[in-house]
Amino acid sequence: MEESGTRKTNMSTMLFDAKDNIMVEFSEAMNKTASQKAFSITPSALGEFKWIENTLIFSPSEPLEFETQYEVRVTTQAMDLAWNRLEDNYSWTLTINGSSEGDFSYQPLEP
Repeated sequence: MEESGTRKTNMSTMLFDAKDNIMVEFSEAMNKTASQKAFSITPSALGEFKWIENTLIFSPSEPLEFETQYEVRVTTQAMDLAWNRLEDNYSWTLTINGSSEGDFSYQPLEP
């Protein structure tokens, strides 16, 4: 189910905990508003964003659904502070399988 111009990560399917934060590390400082708009999760989940240096953190408002597969995407709408956009869309799949707290992160994305 790979779309043209979309790069599946090398960790394309991950087991993930329902209470985990989703963390996306960029290789440099990013335009926060544009990068947050470029982030999506399907099925949709409400949550809030925060940043620690070059890492975007999405914290779901409620635990994600158990035994559910979610697709996380970061599109080329994400851009750095010099307005350089990501060259590719990125996506990966998370499968909810547990109940302990933690975080999930992905390797740096480069604009």
